[in-house]
Amino acid sequence: MKLIVTVKAGDTKDIVLPVGRGTQSFKWLANAAAYRFIHDGVPRYGHHLSNHTREQHSLPMNTNLLPKDVYNTDCPFFHPEDVIKDHVTDGQSITVELYLELPLDDYGIPKLSHWAFIAFRHGESHDEKRE
Repeated sequence: MKLIVTVKAGDTKDIVLPVGRGTQSFKWLANAAAYRFIHDGVPRYGHHLSNHTREQHSLPMNTNLLPKDVYNTDCPFFHPEDVIKDHVTDGQSITVELYLELPLDDYGIPKLSHWAFIAFRHGESHDEKRE
């Protein structure tokens, strides 16, 4: 199965993302799309990196890869723990939004979107909020 993933992070990039049989979660999909958004040559510092250069350098320090939301025209919210094949089929389009900056509250704690909160906050004290 392959999905067409539109990644939005300032720039917008369409990526054809192979997902095997689709048995992974939407959290996996969002993280894979975030990685590919950077790795596949999105402009950094105003230019594209060649394959040779890409292999030799790590990502810039200020690169944000944290997914913010995952949705498509048919579904406004894909739960991070849901299995891909249960909701989409081969060739469908999915949008993954990434944080450009991680907003902080008055205490310096990240203010996560509902999707990101469910995906990345796993403590027992957050169980009710993750529903």
